[in-house]
Amino acid sequence: MHRWIIALFVLLTGCAQTYPYLVVNDQCMCEHYIVEDPHASLVYSFNAEYRVDDGITSRVSLTIDNRSTDTLRFSQGYVRVESRNIPYQMNRKSIALDLPDAPPGTARMIALDGRWENVDGEDPWLRIAGEELAVTVKGLVAESRKVRTQEFRTIPRNPHLAQ
Repeated sequence: MHRWIIALFVLLTGCAQTYPYLVVNDQCMCEHYIVEDPHASLVYSFNAEYRVDDGITSRVSLTIDNRSTDTLRFSQGYVRVESRNIPYQMNRKSIALDLPDAPPGTARMIALDGRWENVDGEDPWLRIAGEELAVTVKGLVAESRKVRTQEFRTIPRNPHLAQ
């Protein structure tokens, strides 16, 4: 019994807590942001979170729901992530969307993970202070029409600061 309690304590104390990025589009300070593109009949559902330990790990999740009568094609699409303070491996790079087409009434999910390893012994929370993360989706095509670019601007909820 004592072994289980000790193992559970070590497991719980060793896990870093995750914190949300807040989407600041349209005066929203939302952990989960939903926006509709009425021209293309698409609904975007966006959220992001991060964890601080000996570095910073972020995860961005975006679901694109095709509510149109056209097939949504991702072959020319890409996503771009721009971080102000954290030099992620994918920072300021266009990443091709290697997703299957989305027929009418279906959705596709994009998940991006970024990791910054702190090798200099710097306090990772200093990188979070003043951080802004922007995620842009561009190049999608619904049948033969280009879909409008979507950008999601975020700031991290920082438990060390009053917000």
